Amino acid sequence: SMNGSGWFAIVTEASGYKGLVRVYNAAQELQYEWWSGSGYVLRAAVSPDNKLLAALCADGEGGKLHIFSLSDENELASASFRDELPFDLCFMGPDTLCCLSELALHFVGTDGTVKGEYALGSYYLMDYDLGGDGFAALFVSAYRAGTGGLVMTVSPAGELLGYAEVSRSVTSLCARGKQLLVMTGGDISLYGENMNRQSHKEALMTAKRAILRPDGKIFLLSAYAAEQFRF
Repeated sequence: SMNGSGWFAIVTEASGYKGLVRVYNAAQELQYEWWSGSGYVLRAAVSPDNKLLAALCADGEGGKLHIFSLSDENELASASFRDELPFDLCFMGPDTLCCLSELALHFVGTDGTVKGEYALGSYYLMDYDLGGDGFAALFVSAYRAGTGGLVMTVSPAGELLGYAEVSRSVTSLCARGKQLLVMTGGDISLYGENMNRQSHKEALMTAKRAILRPDGKIFLLSAYAAEQFRF
């Protein structure tokens, strides 16, 4: 994973350990290494200010989040998720992490304290994007197979910011800045962080994905090309 300033973390196997995380700066120079002896590393991320490393691991009891300062070999903080296995994480600002499982969103401070949680309840997680500025975006459905569901945004306090019902399955979900781009097989819509729809167009969407760039430009990706889209 790569942060906004070009620092990135790479997770690999390591002989005698359950994972190795290496952190590189934008010039591809090695800055930090961590060998995991107790849990298999699933995901790692570098903080926006290039000061912290977060690593999400799986062990016999569930998931565990490890947080390190890049200036110290010792662990700075940790958080455990018993009987639950978060599989993805990202920094939502310099001091908050978002961890996602099939059951819930967890927002954890860099000191290991839980700042907020949002449980999915009876809904199934179908798609997600954690790249929003101050929100996480989820597409959930009441059924594991079928079409339609809810697209929702959640704040780092674990509060539902807004939601929109969709009658078709979402084929692409992309959160950038304070906006969320949602594409189904029959339309494409642009929402604000509170799920207020800003733009909408009904059309047969044959692209594989729709990308919302930080500058606001939208690109539709097919198997062989990328085409700019305008509402």
